[in-house]
Amino acid sequence: MSLALNDLLICCRQLEHDRATERRKEVEKFKRLIQDPETIQHLDRHSDSKQGKYLNWDAVFRFLQKYIQKETECLKTAKPNVSASTQATRQKKMQEISSLVKYFIKCANKRAPRLKCQELLNYIMDTVKDSSNRAIYGADCSNILLKDILSVRKYWCEISQQQWLELFSVYFELYLKPSQDINRVLVARIIQAVTKGCCSQTDKLDRKFLNWDFFPKAIQQARQEKSSAGLNHILEAFVIFLKTLAVNFRIRVCELGDEILPTLLYIWTQHRLNDSLKEVIIELFQLQIYIHHPKGARTQETGAYESRKWRSILYNLYDLLVNEISHIGSRGKYSSGARNIAVKENLIELMADVCHQVFNEGTRSLEISQSYTTTQREFSDCSAPCKKKKIELGWDVIKDHLQKSQNDFDLVPWLQIAAQLISKYPASFPSCELSPLLVILCQLLPQQRRGERTPYVSRCLMEVALCQGKKSDLESSQKSDLLKLWIKIWSITLRGISSEQIQAENFGLLGAIIQGNLVEVDREFWKLFTGSACKPSRDFPHLALEKILVSLTMKNCKDAMNFFQSVPECEQHEKSTEEPSFSEAEELFLQTTFDKMDFLTIVEEHSIEKHQSSVGFSVHQNLKESLDRCLLGLSQQLLNNYSSETSNSEALVRCSRLLVGVLGCYCYVGVIAEEEAYASELFQKAKSLMQCAGESITLFKNKTNEEFRIVQLRNMMHLCTSCLYNCAKASIIKKPLDLGEVESVDNDTHENLMEMEDQSSMSLFNDHPASNVTDANESGESQLTIGATNPLAEEHLSKQDLLVLDMLKFLCMCVTTAQTNTVSFRAADIRRKLLMLIDSSMLDPTRSLHLHMYLVLLKELPGEEHPLPMEDVVELLKPLSNVCSLYRRDQDVCKTILNHVLRIVTNLCQGDTDTENTSDAQGQFLTVIGAFWHLAKEGKCTFSVRMALVKCLKTLLEADPYSKWAILNVMKEDFPVNEIFPQFLADSHHQVCMLAAESVNRLFQHMEQGHSSTLLKALPLKLQQTAFENAYLKAQEGMREVSHRAENPEFLDEICNRKAILLMMIAVVLCCSPVCEKQALFALCKSVKENGLEPHLIKKVLEKVSETFGYRHLEDFMASHLDYLILVNILPYFAYEGTGDSGMAQQRETATKVYDMLKDENLLGKQIDHLFISNLPEIVVELLMTLHEPATSGASQSTDPCDFSGDLDPAPNPPHFPSHVIKATFAYISNCHKTKLKSILEILSKSPDSYQKILLAICVQAAETNNVYKKHRILKIYHLFVSLLLKDIKSGLGGAWAFVLRDVIYTLIHYINKRPARFTGVSLRSFSLCCDLLSRVCHTAVTHCKDALENHLHVIVGTLIPLVDDQMEVQKQVLDLLKYLVIDNKDNENLYITIKLLDPFPDHVVFKDLRITQQKIKYSRGPFSLLEEINHFLSVSVYDALPLTRLEGLKDLRRQLEQHKDQMMDLMRASQGTNFNDLDNPQDGMMVKLVVGLLQLSKMAANHTGEKEVLEAVGSCLGEVGPVDFSTIAIQHNRDTSCTKALELFEDKELQWTFIMLTYLNSTLIEDCVKVRSAAVTCLKSILATKTGHSFWEIYKTTTDPMLTYLQPFRTSRKKFLEVPRLEKESPLEGLDDTNLWIPQSENHDIWIKTLTCAFLDSGGTKSEVLQLLKPMCEVKTDFCQTVLPYLIHDILLQDTNESWRNLLSTHIQGFFTYCFRQSSQTSRSTTPANLDSESEHFFRCCLDKKSQRTMLAVVDYLRRQKR
Repeated sequence: MSLALNDLLICCRQLEHDRATERRKEVEKFKRLIQDPETIQHLDRHSDSKQGKYLNWDAVFRFLQKYIQKETECLKTAKPNVSASTQATRQKKMQEISSLVKYFIKCANKRAPRLKCQELLNYIMDTVKDSSNRAIYGADCSNILLKDILSVRKYWCEISQQQWLELFSVYFELYLKPSQDINRVLVARIIQAVTKGCCSQTDKLDRKFLNWDFFPKAIQQARQEKSSAGLNHILEAFVIFLKTLAVNFRIRVCELGDEILPTLLYIWTQHRLNDSLKEVIIELFQLQIYIHHPKGARTQETGAYESRKWRSILYNLYDLLVNEISHIGSRGKYSSGARNIAVKENLIELMADVCHQVFNEGTRSLEISQSYTTTQREFSDCSAPCKKKKIELGWDVIKDHLQKSQNDFDLVPWLQIAAQLISKYPASFPSCELSPLLVILCQLLPQQRRGERTPYVSRCLMEVALCQGKKSDLESSQKSDLLKLWIKIWSITLRGISSEQIQAENFGLLGAIIQGNLVEVDREFWKLFTGSACKPSRDFPHLALEKILVSLTMKNCKDAMNFFQSVPECEQHEKSTEEPSFSEAEELFLQTTFDKMDFLTIVEEHSIEKHQSSVGFSVHQNLKESLDRCLLGLSQQLLNNYSSETSNSEALVRCSRLLVGVLGCYCYVGVIAEEEAYASELFQKAKSLMQCAGESITLFKNKTNEEFRIVQLRNMMHLCTSCLYNCAKASIIKKPLDLGEVESVDNDTHENLMEMEDQSSMSLFNDHPASNVTDANESGESQLTIGATNPLAEEHLSKQDLLVLDMLKFLCMCVTTAQTNTVSFRAADIRRKLLMLIDSSMLDPTRSLHLHMYLVLLKELPGEEHPLPMEDVVELLKPLSNVCSLYRRDQDVCKTILNHVLRIVTNLCQGDTDTENTSDAQGQFLTVIGAFWHLAKEGKCTFSVRMALVKCLKTLLEADPYSKWAILNVMKEDFPVNEIFPQFLADSHHQVCMLAAESVNRLFQHMEQGHSSTLLKALPLKLQQTAFENAYLKAQEGMREVSHRAENPEFLDEICNRKAILLMMIAVVLCCSPVCEKQALFALCKSVKENGLEPHLIKKVLEKVSETFGYRHLEDFMASHLDYLILVNILPYFAYEGTGDSGMAQQRETATKVYDMLKDENLLGKQIDHLFISNLPEIVVELLMTLHEPATSGASQSTDPCDFSGDLDPAPNPPHFPSHVIKATFAYISNCHKTKLKSILEILSKSPDSYQKILLAICVQAAETNNVYKKHRILKIYHLFVSLLLKDIKSGLGGAWAFVLRDVIYTLIHYINKRPARFTGVSLRSFSLCCDLLSRVCHTAVTHCKDALENHLHVIVGTLIPLVDDQMEVQKQVLDLLKYLVIDNKDNENLYITIKLLDPFPDHVVFKDLRITQQKIKYSRGPFSLLEEINHFLSVSVYDALPLTRLEGLKDLRRQLEQHKDQMMDLMRASQGTNFNDLDNPQDGMMVKLVVGLLQLSKMAANHTGEKEVLEAVGSCLGEVGPVDFSTIAIQHNRDTSCTKALELFEDKELQWTFIMLTYLNSTLIEDCVKVRSAAVTCLKSILATKTGHSFWEIYKTTTDPMLTYLQPFRTSRKKFLEVPRLEKESPLEGLDDTNLWIPQSENHDIWIKTLTCAFLDSGGTKSEVLQLLKPMCEVKTDFCQTVLPYLIHDILLQDTNESWRNLLSTHIQGFFTYCFRQSSQTSRSTTPANLDSESEHFFRCCLDKKSQRTMLAVVDYLRRQKR
């Protein structure tokens, strides 16, 4: 031992001397020795080494405590009755002892906290708890506790849970029983600090803590004593306490609020409160509103917690706030000095939240009881009388306050309230209040006065604009009134845009008006942004400014604006906030009550979608050039005025961003190419601006202490980072920005960072020792924060440090963005230098800046889409273990670290490229995660750390769903992450459990991260079943912990929480795992009884689940599982294990007995066969629907259903059987039939419509489900049945063969056309199945049906061609079928002509042989002239709903027109001659026919697959043709070919109509919509059963038209005709004599025409039996109604003997056109912007749909051509 320490040791021992004089001498010596540098050095070293055998600070402190104890005992035993001077001496002695302790602690901890926390705490607690000692030293000990322990982060983290709770209890007792010994405010500050520590460092604040009545007692005491000493600190503590406990105990916290808040209302109204106390009371009220009404929920049904007491509190609080705001206004008016006219935001937000709850459209005023003014005893007695008061409610209150005074102090608070209320709750703002409020705001807007109120008026108007833009329930008259007001507001705002004081508000208002589409924006508006009055200093959100500018230069400005609005936006660059908002807790409350269920979503397998088409946008070149000139002028002006010393670099960056954004928007809509953008002058100017901005960074090197420069540079860094983030995320500016514009900034920033980092590491740290977070910070009364500050708090950083971190983020963004963009700097070099910053030789994680730097690199350096090289990942992870170990007890730091490592995880699964480094990185990372999990299991992590840990584990599951490497090794035992994860479902904290439940889908699905989307891939069956079992058991374990307390109301919160966790877990599994869906549903039903889950909650969840799956009603979803739920009660899932086939044998035996019993003569006897046969189609469908073909089934044939099965295909509801069982059943049925028919198909052929019934029934089942697995199973069923039909096709299928072939071909084609953009899993198997079946159909048709395929070949080939390039997975399958049809059958006499008429194959390598073969056949007689090519193109007729099949023909036609311009000119001249010389038939011209044909194709393409491609191809052809006189073409009537043919074939009007209707219905049979097909079948059967139908059949069967071949299944026996009864009504005209029926009101054209047509059919005026039978089709198909309507009217008029019908129809048709004319004349008025009161220039009135007009014109045109 050194001599110095030896002296100290002797001195310490002498402190216990019996003689007071000796002790006094030694104390002086003691003080001197503990200041001695050599002594201090030795004590520090021994304390740090933690070796107990040497003297250290703790040992010295123990000696000191003994000395204090000795002196205290002497004081206690001294005589009590002494003189005043003796008393003063004793008092001085006590102060000296206390000072000595404080002095010693200061000496010991001056360099770092070296005294043990436990030693200090024990001393303080022993002193304070001892009443006699407390009287002497209590105040000083409490000061030490607050300043030297609770404000030191090391001690803060070392205090145990038990010690926190003990401190809380002791000091609250002191507060409630105040004495003269300790200052009450000091006690309150300690309580606040201790509460903060309890809530942030421990995790065991349970229900017992809530039952402590410390806070209610303290608040009640403040009411009674009329003293608020320390009350603000108590309430601050109470806020912390409630925020922490509310998550787990919401109901109890609400009850506590209901108990305490009336007292606070009393204190506010009866006491004179200072501002700080009011602030915390406002916060407390606000918090209780959040907890009672999360996200503004108003009723219990939507997630609110309601009670009568709480309602009363709300009304009284509303009244108090109204009065408070009035008082604030009064004080402002009459105060002499300058005073802010605005009210603080927290008060405004509280008022808005309260107004949202108490404003009710039906209640204008209310009488309330002011119960809080009574005494506590009276208050608890409900019968006690209390004051009554009438209050005014509703928006009238706000409007009145905005009108009754012109003083800004009265107006502005209510403008703030209105803006906040509308902003936060736009859906609750009544539509009827829009106009009245706007009128008032319009009056206030021009009243500039001193301009103080105008910003608030503008903000309020901005919120109203945004709110109105979201409303869809406004009536036309209301829209008209609002439009006038908005035009006026627009004009006033534009005039005031140059005012710098309110520029931000004015821009915000203009942006909101544009966003809400409230006025038509004048084209000149964009000049506003380029004038001298407005520099590019304002940010519009999400590139809004650039979009507006570009849109306004487009010819179709409004469409361009709408197009840009639909573009997916990039996320805003996240800003890490230290204090999380309470918003997460509000969302949790709503999740717990299942009023927010966004976690129940299904990401489709084909979620990658192409962005909306930008075709059709063209630019006004002169406007674009003007905009370019203005922007160039603006940028040149900035460059000319640029000075490296004085210029604002922010303006340079903003202007550069504007230029690049405009270029990006032009690229996005296709106006310019990327290459043009790069070469443009705008882009060069943008780079120049950024280069100048870069220079300002270089000049910063020597000015690091100039605060102005630091702020300016930080702002610039934020802007540059934002630019880069947009570049990485936003699709609009991704194209033209190659990061060239930030290169100079990047280089300069990098150099400066290296220099500044050197300064920060060395001199800055030396100059600012406070940056060392381990130092004890001296905290006196002026200390702002109570409790030890977080090491990550900004207080520990200098301004230079903050700038370093901003630069670091920017460089990280440069490096990561460079992975997806071309750059000229070497990103790898920068990344390497950044990693050098965290080298062990440089990084000191005890320093705040270094810790921040490491966290920034950890979060920002790993890219989201492009991983880091693995060696860099290893370097990045090297310090992680050390940092975590250093801060393992600091819960805030641990939480932040875990949240920052999430991106690292995706870098850990890079495959086998670098196995050694990969293994090293994975090991480092998993070691840290394993350590945290171990700490969590031991209860040493708070819930916030466990939340972050769950997120890490969830990310690990996404990266390694099979847990191949994601295995935690804890205590030499391996734990795969997928086994660990379910354990968090039983966590003690509700939020942790709910996060785990919400994320449980990671155990069932592989979340594959793509470049633009997330794709889901189901995990193997065994993994999913194990996951469900583990998750269910863990959730049940949590339920069991609280189930025995169900009767105790104190446990209501825990029980509700556990139920919510179980329910959420099951709901998530329902949505994410088809193979576990049934088990999950059964578990849910089972939990109603076992766990007491509330039916209303289950209903909420299941309604959301059924909606997610696409079911219209919950009942439909439940019905689809009903069989399983019933059967599973017999064989409960969890008890069921495979039992072989013994059960099947038993069921077979039972079925045989039942069938024998039914055949008994006493029951059904022989009738059973008749019933069986008559219902055979339905029986066949039911049998087919039981198909379930497991993938493991051994099948030899390549087209068996099992070949299209997957391991994860869920089984349907039982009973279900493989295909061989179903086929055997069919054979059994046919064997039981007492005829010579050999197969079930022969039996079905006796009723040919049986096939149609079965095929349609299967299609109906497929259409009614959105479940991809169920749809795939139904396709397998379809494949099975069609395969059976194809085997027997040569028998003719009872005459239905042609119908069957066509029906199957088009059903498959429709399914193929609905294919996803990208195939994965089940969708690929479904598509492959369709291709396989189509191939079988084609082979069978060619082999057995001769000419059956020739009518469908063009559609088949046209559908298959696009698949070859789009779908590589099935390319071979499709090519094989095409080669079979075209090459193998080129000599087939039935297909030769059809192959000749095919559109050419694409000129690609894969189609080479097909193209050669088809062209050889087409040009077998020599090359075609252009006329022959056009004739060839027009000769092909294609089904209307498949225009995409003509795409290749259109492309070839364009080439022909381009190559033969000379021939086309001749054809054009011939067409023109025909048009004008032969006016009777101007369409004889070939070019006119071509144009009509092209226009017809474009019309067909609308709203069908391939619309964009077909329209582009048609446009290209018309572009080659050149200008055409469309009016000449359009004015000619394009007669329906079926009408022309009907006139040629039949003279009888009834037979004509029969032909037209049957032709239409025949084409409808191949539509995609099953409802339409079903309706067509009904109509066909009815029409063909009539006498007219039979007559038509007999006449028409002699023609060559194959139509009747397809209609054969619908023909019935001639023995009896269907009699169609005519509707006889007393007043048949009455139903049609209704103006609302004839003129479309609010409904669309489809609804209107269907309603009108059905009204004619129901009127009784129709005589034609064919027309009367068409109602089923008229109810479902709009086009059919348009076709039928003229014939219905004609039929009625033919029987109109007294002209009553004629007059009625003339009146209403005339009224229709009159209304049309009135509307068109109004919408075509002048649109001059100057006329501000003109509504029609901007507002689209309810104009009649053009389709409706065309329909009525067609009726008139048809009737005019008929004979009277």
